[in-house]
Amino acid sequence: FDFKPEALHVAMSGRFTFEDSDHFRGLLRVLKDSHARAEVRFDLRELSFIDASSLALMMLAHDLAKKLHMSLIFEVPQGQVHAALEAAAVYNRLNILGV
Repeated sequence: FDFKPEALHVAMSGRFTFEDSDHFRGLLRVLKDSHARAEVRFDLRELSFIDASSLALMMLAHDLAKKLHMSLIFEVPQGQVHAALEAAAVYNRLNILGV
């Protein structure tokens, strides 16, 4: 986590699976507590895999940010992670930057 006055930056790496859900739910609590920030950026360039349950958590983060009037941006997703987010973007307006 990198807390900046205007934004929260979250760098993710490795695999994001159901086993990580408790930790990610902690992040959702941080989003609620720090919603004075206008933007949240997930740096996904080092994230190599995301499963369905973790993708659902990303969509929860997206919905929460929208509810709190924050911009949530997914930065530089690669490979399977990019494909999963692109599929989710069909049903949600996701901010996906870079490839």
